[in-house]
Amino acid sequence: MPLNNKDVRITLIVNQLTNYLKTDYSGQVPVSKKKDGIDKIIIGVNKLGKALVLKTVSEQQNKKCFNEIIEVLPKIMVADFSQKLTLTEKNNETNAIAVGLNTVEEEMENLIRRLKGSEEKIRVVLEAAQIAAWDWDIIHDTTWRSKIHDQLFGHDQNLPVWSHKIFMEHVIPEDRKQVQKLYDEALITGNLNFECRIKKKDDHTIHWIFTQGLGYKNEKGKTIRMFGITLDITKLKGSESETKLQSQKLTLINQELKQLVHVASHDLQEPLRTLVTFSELIKEEYWHKLDNQGRQYIDFISNSAIRMQGLVKDLMDYLIIGNEKTLSLVDCNKIVHEVLDDMQVLIKESKATFIFDHLPHLKAYAKELRLLFQNLISNALKFRKKDVTPIVKITAKKEGDAWLFSIEDNGIGIEEKDINKLFIIFKRLHNRSEYEGTGIGLAHCKKIVELHNGSIWVSSTIGVGSTFYFRIPKQINA
Repeated sequence: MPLNNKDVRITLIVNQLTNYLKTDYSGQVPVSKKKDGIDKIIIGVNKLGKALVLKTVSEQQNKKCFNEIIEVLPKIMVADFSQKLTLTEKNNETNAIAVGLNTVEEEMENLIRRLKGSEEKIRVVLEAAQIAAWDWDIIHDTTWRSKIHDQLFGHDQNLPVWSHKIFMEHVIPEDRKQVQKLYDEALITGNLNFECRIKKKDDHTIHWIFTQGLGYKNEKGKTIRMFGITLDITKLKGSESETKLQSQKLTLINQELKQLVHVASHDLQEPLRTLVTFSELIKEEYWHKLDNQGRQYIDFISNSAIRMQGLVKDLMDYLIIGNEKTLSLVDCNKIVHEVLDDMQVLIKESKATFIFDHLPHLKAYAKELRLLFQNLISNALKFRKKDVTPIVKITAKKEGDAWLFSIEDNGIGIEEKDINKLFIIFKRLHNRSEYEGTGIGLAHCKKIVELHNGSIWVSSTIGVGSTFYFRIPKQINA
């Protein structure tokens, strides 16, 4: 038997004292390494046995004390501390046993008092969280439950008994086979963890519950007891279902958007190309036959069709941003160099100067990030002041768990009242005759930054210039 078990050690003491009453002094109770109050009793019992062998103490003298000790020890084993041993005036082995036993009794009584206090705190916390606790005696199939346990299953108060069979009767038929399988596995592993649906007894509604338990095994390795908790997760499951439904809706919306892209790239573009082509043919064949008003009409038709083509193309680009998301390690210095190479004609024309260095490598969507830099750099050149050489500064710095980028120019600036309109799709702040474009570039930028779980904003002063900031996390959740 394991000597670290308190019940076992007390049983050995009772058996040894019973043998002493039968004048059998041959045995000795083994002492553990704990050196606690029970060990003191055992040492006293062993010394008493030796004294009885040597007849240094009277059997009759100690018989009453033996009987009293044998009577008290089993009570201690069931946490009954009502009886204390009577001490004699003699300083002998029997008295030493009584002193040790009274000490053990006081220690255990204090310990149980502290445990009850802790148990009450745990009970209050569990009930406040609507978590039911239980202790299942597997051998006898009986279960102690906390106050709210049976309420989870639709009972006003706890039933007189609760067994595994009663629990399984609450589980809906469709889930019983799987639940029983998990219980069978838990009896082997000692770990229970599952979700299932139950039908409540009072209103017959279906609820989801989560149960988790930990088994206690005997010396043979058999699970004989299990302690655990159960809670109602119906609302959580409802949230999961709602999230799944929203996800399905988003999938459908994305499919519709892809169809729209297909329509925009084929069905809408085709009549626009036809319109532009025929406008050019009319110019070639009939231009000399038209008066000024007729020529204006043809120019108007041709220019409007070309603008419409640009709008459709930009809209297509906007819709397909993020459709093929592939994260890769991106060198921002390389991206900026590639963008500037593509803009060499405009850069030479405007004599623009670009200042940037030590831009970071980061995990990002390369194609989209390139478009982001392209749009912001293009705007810095487009909205420059007349007769002023454009200077564009591009910087990046670490800010917590993100990179903060800035693209600063010395251009015309933006009025404060217009800043909130900047990132709205097709929202133009200037006349088409002053600055070309469709007004979708910054909407592209906003969508790209948000694709990277980031944010974008601008600081600007009229006549001084603008600085566009965007923050991108170092770790992006794809």
